[in-house]
Amino acid sequence: MLPTFILTILVLLFLSASVLCLIDWFTNNLNIRKNIIFLGVTWVGIASLLSLYSFLKVGIYHNIYYISYYQSWIEVGILQIGFNFLIDPISVTMFIVVLPTSFLIHIYTIEYMETDKNITRFVGYLSIFTLMMFILVSAGNLVQMFFGWEGIGLASYLLINYWYTRNQANKAGIKAIIMNRFGDFCITIAIALSFQQFGSTDYQLIFANLPTSSLLLFANSQLQLKILDVFTFLISIGAMAKSAQLFLHTWLADAMGRPNTCFGVNTCGNISDCRCFFNSSIITII
Repeated sequence: MLPTFILTILVLLFLSASVLCLIDWFTNNLNIRKNIIFLGVTWVGIASLLSLYSFLKVGIYHNIYYISYYQSWIEVGILQIGFNFLIDPISVTMFIVVLPTSFLIHIYTIEYMETDKNITRFVGYLSIFTLMMFILVSAGNLVQMFFGWEGIGLASYLLINYWYTRNQANKAGIKAIIMNRFGDFCITIAIALSFQQFGSTDYQLIFANLPTSSLLLFANSQLQLKILDVFTFLISIGAMAKSAQLFLHTWLADAMGRPNTCFGVNTCGNISDCRCFFNSSIITII
Protein backbone atom coordinates (compact mmCIF):
# COMPACT_ATOMS: atom_id res chain seq x y z
CA MET A 1 0.00 0.00 0.00
CA LEU A 2 2.72 2.52 0.93
CA PRO A 3 4.61 2.19 -2.41
CA THR A 4 1.36 3.07 -4.19
CA PHE A 5 0.85 6.09 -1.94
CA ILE A 6 4.39 7.36 -2.54
CA LEU A 7 4.04 6.97 -6.30
CA THR A 8 0.64 8.70 -6.16
CA ILE A 9 2.12 11.68 -4.30
CA LEU A 10 4.91 11.89 -6.88
CA VAL A 11 2.48 11.77 -9.81
CA LEU A 12 0.09 14.32 -8.28
CA LEU A 13 2.87 16.83 -7.63
CA PHE A 14 4.29 16.30 -11.11
CA LEU A 15 0.87 16.81 -12.71
CA SER A 16 0.27 19.97 -10.67
CA ALA A 17 3.64 21.45 -11.65
CA SER A 18 3.53 20.52 -15.34
CA VAL A 19 -0.12 21.38 -16.04
CA LEU A 20 0.04 24.75 -14.27
CA CYS A 21 3.21 25.77 -16.08
CA LEU A 22 2.06 24.57 -19.51
CA ILE A 23 -1.43 26.09 -19.36
CA ASP A 24 0.16 29.54 -18.92
CA TRP A 25 1.74 29.17 -22.36
CA PHE A 26 -1.27 27.84 -24.23
CA THR A 27 -4.21 29.98 -23.15
CA ASN A 28 -5.01 33.47 -21.91
CA ASN A 29 -8.56 32.56 -20.91
CA LEU A 30 -8.95 33.60 -17.26
CA ASN A 31 -11.74 31.11 -16.53
CA ILE A 32 -9.69 28.19 -17.82
CA ARG A 33 -6.69 29.37 -15.82
CA LYS A 34 -8.71 29.66 -12.61
CA ASN A 35 -10.09 26.14 -13.06
CA ILE A 36 -6.62 24.74 -13.72
CA ILE A 37 -5.22 26.50 -10.64
CA PHE A 38 -8.01 25.01 -8.54
CA LEU A 39 -7.28 21.56 -9.98
CA GLY A 40 -3.51 21.88 -9.41
CA VAL A 41 -3.91 23.07 -5.82
CA THR A 42 -6.37 20.25 -5.18
CA TRP A 43 -3.75 17.73 -6.33
CA VAL A 44 -1.25 19.24 -3.89
CA GLY A 45 -3.90 19.00 -1.15
CA ILE A 46 -4.49 15.30 -1.88
CA ALA A 47 -0.73 14.70 -1.79
CA SER A 48 -0.67 16.40 1.63
CA LEU A 49 -3.35 14.04 2.95
CA LEU A 50 -1.45 11.04 1.63
CA SER A 51 1.66 12.32 3.43
CA LEU A 52 -0.28 12.23 6.69
CA TYR A 53 -1.10 8.57 6.05
CA SER A 54 2.58 7.90 5.37
CA PHE A 55 3.46 9.47 8.70
CA LEU A 56 0.94 7.30 10.52
CA LYS A 57 2.21 4.19 8.73
CA VAL A 58 5.93 4.83 9.20
CA GLY A 59 6.60 7.52 11.79
CA ILE A 60 4.48 6.29 14.68
CA TYR A 61 5.51 2.63 14.39
CA HIS A 62 9.13 3.43 13.39
CA ASN A 63 8.93 1.27 10.28
CA ILE A 64 11.37 1.64 7.39
CA TYR A 65 10.39 0.97 3.79
CA TYR A 66 12.76 0.73 0.85
CA ILE A 67 10.81 1.16 -2.38
CA SER A 68 12.59 0.44 -5.65
CA TYR A 69 10.97 1.20 -9.01
CA TYR A 70 14.06 0.82 -11.24
CA GLN A 71 17.21 -1.05 -10.19
CA SER A 72 19.39 0.52 -12.89
CA TRP A 73 17.97 3.97 -13.58
CA ILE A 74 21.45 5.26 -14.43
CA GLU A 75 24.35 2.91 -15.19
CA VAL A 76 27.89 4.11 -15.85
CA GLY A 77 30.59 1.44 -15.62
CA ILE A 78 30.42 -0.10 -12.16
CA LEU A 79 28.21 2.71 -10.89
CA GLN A 80 24.54 1.71 -10.78
CA ILE A 81 21.95 4.19 -9.61
CA GLY A 82 18.38 3.06 -9.03
CA PHE A 83 15.18 5.05 -8.89
CA ASN A 84 14.16 4.24 -5.35
CA PHE A 85 12.81 5.75 -2.17
CA LEU A 86 13.83 5.29 1.45
CA ILE A 87 10.82 6.01 3.64
CA ASP A 88 11.86 6.23 7.28
CA PRO A 89 10.75 8.32 10.29
CA ILE A 90 12.95 11.25 9.20
CA SER A 91 11.46 11.29 5.70
CA VAL A 92 7.82 11.12 6.76
CA THR A 93 8.39 13.81 9.38
CA MET A 94 9.56 16.04 6.54
CA PHE A 95 6.52 14.97 4.50
CA ILE A 96 4.04 16.36 7.01
CA VAL A 97 6.01 19.61 7.25
CA VAL A 98 6.76 20.21 3.57
CA LEU A 99 3.54 19.13 1.85
CA PRO A 100 0.82 20.58 4.13
CA THR A 101 2.81 23.82 4.53
CA SER A 102 3.22 24.09 0.76
CA PHE A 103 -0.49 23.39 0.30
CA LEU A 104 -1.37 26.30 2.60
CA ILE A 105 1.06 28.53 0.70
CA HIS A 106 -0.65 27.54 -2.56
CA ILE A 107 -4.00 28.58 -1.11
CA TYR A 108 -2.61 31.87 0.19
CA THR A 109 -1.00 32.60 -3.17
CA ILE A 110 -4.33 32.35 -5.00
CA GLU A 111 -5.72 35.22 -2.92
CA TYR A 112 -2.52 37.22 -2.59
CA MET A 113 -1.77 37.29 -6.32
CA GLU A 114 -5.28 37.15 -7.76
CA THR A 115 -4.72 40.32 -9.78
CA ASP A 116 -1.53 39.02 -11.41
CA LYS A 117 -2.24 37.87 -14.95
CA ASN A 118 0.47 35.16 -14.77
CA ILE A 119 -0.54 33.67 -11.44
CA THR A 120 -0.87 30.24 -13.09
CA ARG A 121 2.82 30.20 -13.86
CA PHE A 122 3.74 31.29 -10.35
CA VAL A 123 1.63 28.56 -8.73
CA GLY A 124 3.24 26.10 -11.16
CA TYR A 125 6.68 27.16 -9.91
CA LEU A 126 5.51 26.60 -6.34
CA SER A 127 4.43 23.09 -7.34
CA ILE A 128 7.86 22.42 -8.88
CA PHE A 129 9.43 23.53 -5.61
CA THR A 130 7.14 21.18 -3.67
CA LEU A 131 7.84 18.24 -6.01
CA MET A 132 11.59 18.68 -5.68
CA MET A 133 11.38 18.96 -1.90
CA PHE A 134 9.50 15.67 -1.83
CA ILE A 135 12.12 13.99 -4.02
CA LEU A 136 14.88 15.38 -1.81
CA VAL A 137 13.55 14.05 1.48
CA SER A 138 12.36 10.68 0.13
CA ALA A 139 15.24 9.71 -2.19
CA GLY A 140 16.85 6.32 -1.65
CA ASN A 141 20.29 7.33 -2.89
CA LEU A 142 22.54 10.38 -2.96
CA VAL A 143 22.26 11.00 -6.70
CA GLN A 144 18.47 11.05 -6.62
CA MET A 145 18.67 13.31 -3.58
CA PHE A 146 20.96 15.61 -5.57
CA PHE A 147 18.39 15.69 -8.38
CA GLY A 148 15.83 17.04 -5.92
CA TRP A 149 18.46 19.39 -4.51
CA GLU A 150 19.17 20.91 -7.92
CA GLY A 151 15.44 21.03 -8.67
CA ILE A 152 14.95 23.20 -5.61
CA GLY A 153 17.66 25.50 -6.95
CA LEU A 154 15.89 25.70 -10.31
CA ALA A 155 12.51 26.41 -8.71
CA SER A 156 14.08 29.06 -6.48
CA TYR A 157 15.56 30.79 -9.53
CA LEU A 158 12.23 30.70 -11.37
CA LEU A 159 10.41 32.15 -8.36
CA ILE A 160 12.99 34.86 -7.69
CA ASN A 161 13.04 35.80 -11.38
CA TYR A 162 9.26 35.54 -11.75
CA TRP A 163 8.98 39.17 -12.80
CA TYR A 164 11.69 38.61 -15.37
CA THR A 165 11.12 41.95 -17.13
CA ARG A 166 12.55 43.71 -14.05
CA ASN A 167 16.30 44.12 -14.07
CA GLN A 168 16.57 43.77 -10.29
CA ALA A 169 14.73 40.43 -10.37
CA ASN A 170 17.18 39.13 -12.98
CA LYS A 171 20.13 40.17 -10.84
CA ALA A 172 18.65 38.57 -7.73
CA GLY A 173 18.03 35.28 -9.55
CA ILE A 174 21.57 35.13 -10.95
CA LYS A 175 23.01 36.00 -7.55
CA ALA A 176 21.09 33.18 -5.88
CA ILE A 177 22.23 30.66 -8.50
CA ILE A 178 25.89 31.67 -8.23
CA MET A 179 25.95 31.66 -4.42
CA ASN A 180 24.37 28.22 -4.29
CA ARG A 181 26.90 26.74 -6.71
CA PHE A 182 29.40 26.53 -3.86
CA GLY A 183 27.08 24.32 -1.85
CA ASP A 184 26.29 22.23 -4.93
CA PHE A 185 30.02 21.71 -5.51
CA CYS A 186 30.42 20.46 -1.93
CA ILE A 187 27.52 18.02 -2.33
CA THR A 188 29.00 16.73 -5.60
CA ILE A 189 32.36 16.04 -3.96
CA ALA A 190 30.59 14.33 -1.05
CA ILE A 191 28.77 12.00 -3.46
CA ALA A 192 32.07 11.14 -5.18
CA LEU A 193 33.67 10.37 -1.80
CA SER A 194 30.69 8.19 -0.89
CA PHE A 195 31.20 6.13 -4.03
CA GLN A 196 34.93 5.84 -3.30
CA GLN A 197 34.27 4.70 0.28
CA PHE A 198 31.29 2.40 -0.20
CA GLY A 199 31.24 1.65 -3.94
CA SER A 200 27.67 2.92 -4.06
CA THR A 201 25.51 5.98 -3.51
CA ASP A 202 22.60 3.93 -2.17
CA TYR A 203 21.55 4.79 1.39
CA GLN A 204 20.94 1.18 2.38
CA LEU A 205 24.46 0.08 1.41
CA ILE A 206 26.01 3.17 2.99
CA PHE A 207 24.26 2.67 6.34
CA ALA A 208 24.96 -1.08 6.29
CA ASN A 209 28.70 -0.53 5.80
CA LEU A 210 29.15 2.38 8.22
CA PRO A 211 30.51 0.23 11.09
CA THR A 212 33.36 -1.05 8.92
CA SER A 213 34.15 2.20 7.09
CA SER A 214 37.66 3.39 7.93
CA LEU A 215 39.21 4.45 4.61
CA LEU A 216 41.58 7.38 5.16
CA LEU A 217 41.68 10.37 2.85
CA PHE A 218 44.81 11.78 4.48
CA ALA A 219 47.13 10.58 7.22
CA ASN A 220 50.43 11.54 8.80
CA SER A 221 52.01 11.35 12.25
CA GLN A 222 49.81 14.13 13.60
CA LEU A 223 46.54 13.88 11.70
CA GLN A 224 44.23 11.20 10.36
CA LEU A 225 41.37 12.31 8.16
CA LYS A 226 38.70 9.76 7.28
CA ILE A 227 36.64 9.99 4.11
CA LEU A 228 33.50 9.75 6.25
CA ASP A 229 34.53 12.84 8.23
CA VAL A 230 35.05 14.84 5.04
CA PHE A 231 31.78 13.52 3.63
CA THR A 232 29.72 14.72 6.59
CA PHE A 233 31.52 18.08 6.61
CA LEU A 234 30.80 18.67 2.90
CA ILE A 235 27.15 17.71 3.32
CA SER A 236 26.92 20.23 6.17
CA ILE A 237 28.46 22.99 4.03
CA GLY A 238 26.04 22.21 1.22
CA ALA A 239 23.06 22.47 3.58
CA MET A 240 24.40 25.74 4.96
CA ALA A 241 24.68 27.21 1.47
CA LYS A 242 21.14 26.20 0.52
CA SER A 243 19.70 27.58 3.77
CA ALA A 244 21.69 30.84 3.52
CA GLN A 245 23.86 30.46 6.61
CA LEU A 246 27.10 32.21 7.61
CA PHE A 247 28.84 33.83 4.62
CA LEU A 248 26.53 32.22 2.07
CA HIS A 249 23.46 34.26 3.01
CA THR A 250 23.86 37.37 0.85
CA TRP A 251 21.47 36.20 -1.89
CA LEU A 252 18.49 35.77 0.44
CA ALA A 253 17.71 39.45 1.09
CA ASP A 254 17.33 40.20 -2.63
CA ALA A 255 15.26 37.06 -3.15
CA MET A 256 12.67 38.07 -0.56
CA GLY A 257 11.42 40.93 -2.70
CA ARG A 258 9.99 38.77 -5.49
CA PRO A 259 7.06 38.32 -5.29
CA ASN A 260 7.18 39.32 -1.64
CA THR A 261 5.48 37.28 1.10
CA CYS A 262 4.58 34.15 -0.89
CA PHE A 263 8.10 33.30 -1.91
CA GLY A 264 9.53 34.54 1.39
CA VAL A 265 7.39 32.12 3.41
CA ASN A 266 8.09 29.26 0.99
CA THR A 267 11.84 29.85 1.02
CA CYS A 268 12.23 30.31 4.76
CA GLY A 269 10.01 27.37 5.61
CA ASN A 270 11.00 24.73 3.07
CA ILE A 271 14.71 25.49 2.84
CA SER A 272 14.87 25.36 6.65
CA ASP A 273 13.21 21.94 6.36
CA CYS A 274 15.99 21.00 3.93
CA ARG A 275 18.59 22.01 6.49
CA CYS A 276 16.84 20.10 9.28
CA PHE A 277 16.66 16.99 7.10
CA PHE A 278 20.37 17.08 6.34
CA ASN A 279 21.30 17.73 9.96
CA SER A 280 19.18 14.75 11.02
CA SER A 281 20.80 12.60 8.33
CA ILE A 282 24.28 13.61 9.41
CA ILE A 283 23.51 12.71 13.02
CA THR A 284 22.25 9.32 11.81
CA ILE A 285 25.46 8.74 9.83
CA ILE A 286 27.76 9.75 12.69
